[in-house]
Amino acid sequence: MWYVFAVSVLFLSLTACNSSNPRQQDLAALGLPDAPFVQAEFRNHLETFKKEGSARGVVLDSSNLTVVFKNLSKSENLLGACNVDYVLVEIDETNWKAMSLYTQEQVLFHELGHCLL
Repeated sequence: MWYVFAVSVLFLSLTACNSSNPRQQDLAALGLPDAPFVQAEFRNHLETFKKEGSARGVVLDSSNLTVVFKNLSKSENLLGACNVDYVLVEIDETNWKAMSLYTQEQVLFHELGHCLL
């Protein structure tokens, strides 16, 4: 009986420490680190989003957020996308550069709403 218990504990401890991390693997496949990362172009908008949330009594946790450019317009005809499972916002770079500051904020706020609210 003791042997079965010891083997069970060993098995559980080995499987519980499995280094497989689906988020890390998927982000690595996109060439991104498994760590919070917000490209410089989006940082001011993110701070504004958090301030606007705070003004409305909403505390936002962006500690695991990744926001990057991705070429979305050619393949999917999108301005932006959010992967909620990975707290990942992708913004189409070509369209972003053609947008006004106001439109950039609208698009990013929309995607941040999906990922953080």
